[in-house]
Amino acid sequence: PLTKISENAFKNCKKLTAVTFGKSLTEVGQEAFYGCAALEEVDIESKTDKSLVIYTRAFAGCTNLKKITLADPVISEYSTVDGKIDIYANAFDGVKGCDMRLSANVLLRKNAFAGLQVNALTLNGEFLLLVTLLTSISSIIFSTKLYY
Repeated sequence: PLTKISENAFKNCKKLTAVTFGKSLTEVGQEAFYGCAALEEVDIESKTDKSLVIYTRAFAGCTNLKKITLADPVISEYSTVDGKIDIYANAFDGVKGCDMRLSANVLLRKNAFAGLQVNALTLNGEFLLLVTLLTSISSIIFSTKLYY
């Protein structure tokens, strides 16, 4: 099973329109999907015994991205949140006008959502916020616990 998307793996891929990953994914490398301008949807339904890490600028420059869904890892390595998706700086930089659903426990590192502009953000889970969440947002739906 696929567990890791390597650094720069799909960088500047012109024809990639959607990515869906299942339960085995634990890592999306730095700039793995950087500049995939045709990419419209990212769906990561990760139910592993390890955390999911999304590294710096993994989806940066995906200017056509309309929907981001990140859900369901089951354990935590080093946060107060059980089971997490760990999102590094600028992971979605340059993405504008998308809908994001996070229904998992999430550790947002400093500047995790820097440069991201979303229409709607749905949060279902527990979140450890290390920085200001977003720079521009139209609506937020909270069904969650937040830790500061």
